[in-house]
Amino acid sequence: MATIAYIGTAKSSSNLTTYTHSVNFGDEASDRKIIVLGAGRDTDNWDISAITIGGVSATVTRADGSVGSYKEIWCAIADVPTGTSGNVVVTYTGQMSDNFVLVYRATGIVSNTATDYLSAGGDPATGTLDVIRGGVVVGLEISNMYRTGAATWTGLTEDVDISDGAGDDYQISGASLIPTETSIDLTVTCDITTGSCQTLVVSFPAYSPFTNPGNAYSSNDSYATCAATSGDLTIDISKDGGETYGTALTKTFTGVEGSQTYGTGSTELWGLTLTRADMVDANFRLRVTHGTYSQVYKTFGFVTGTDTLTGVEVSVEAKYASSTISIDHIKVKIYYGTSILPIQAGSMAFASNGRKNGEGAGAGTGVLVYHDGTAWRATDTGATVAA
Repeated sequence: MATIAYIGTAKSSSNLTTYTHSVNFGDEASDRKIIVLGAGRDTDNWDISAITIGGVSATVTRADGSVGSYKEIWCAIADVPTGTSGNVVVTYTGQMSDNFVLVYRATGIVSNTATDYLSAGGDPATGTLDVIRGGVVVGLEISNMYRTGAATWTGLTEDVDISDGAGDDYQISGASLIPTETSIDLTVTCDITTGSCQTLVVSFPAYSPFTNPGNAYSSNDSYATCAATSGDLTIDISKDGGETYGTALTKTFTGVEGSQTYGTGSTELWGLTLTRADMVDANFRLRVTHGTYSQVYKTFGFVTGTDTLTGVEVSVEAKYASSTISIDHIKVKIYYGTSILPIQAGSMAFASNGRKNGEGAGAGTGVLVYHDGTAWRATDTGATVAA
């Protein structure tokens, strides 16, 4: 999983084309990336020409913003594994009147290409973007009014808020998040006390999603795929919408497509205590992982109930060939009650201590029952059978 930490901010009020900000980078790490969010003010709509971070050319995600005279609002990221400090150099295509940067330190990100970004303005500024479990999301808010209170973020956790009322009419706020789900739509809102603001929110992946992930919902030789170095495919499940996961289990697939059942099958509980209520689409998640690829599935259509589960059986039909894992089908069955077999509506049985019409509680002598798809009912009354 990735990490994200706010490091600091820097600002220049000089009229320049190129700004050099000396900033801290935090602790060194072999996979450290420095993410810089920033904005520049001008009246001529100049563009970003180049950004370097610690001498490294940065990948720039930019959205043109317009809050008063602020015309450029952007995000840049670069691999900077060494050095605890350095320069952020921002070059525009024309002279700006000032520029500021907000610096984050990140590890565990697998790509400098943003998963998605949103640029939104208004009061409040709000929008939705795609995010990937375990990656990072960073956000910047800027306004050029003397707002009297802090910005309020929803969807991200605020890291810093700067309201400068001493003459430099800029107010900025930074926020971040490490998502707990794969490939979800995250709604982000930033609200300030007075006036409107502009936000830029950018997500980066720690895990890459599968290609055509929806193909795994049915067995039809259309595949969800990912690049692979082996046939190992790991699955774990969650009962709280992806906040936490149970025991991860792994199967190894070969070049011959086949179906494999994980764990103990119909009695596997994945290290969790589960009820039918945990299996509804709002709660249940199934995560499939190989290396830096991960995909979460969450639409299985289970019906809620109070029964305690005795097992969650997960089987996967897949193959590994030509450095690719191809998943044809993921199937999930849940088991509960005293029978490990699914009960069909219309099934008949004899409840040996069930009460016939007129028999008292605890004095049932047995009654023929049928299942209506939800409960066992006595044939003589149609009521739910009771002892």
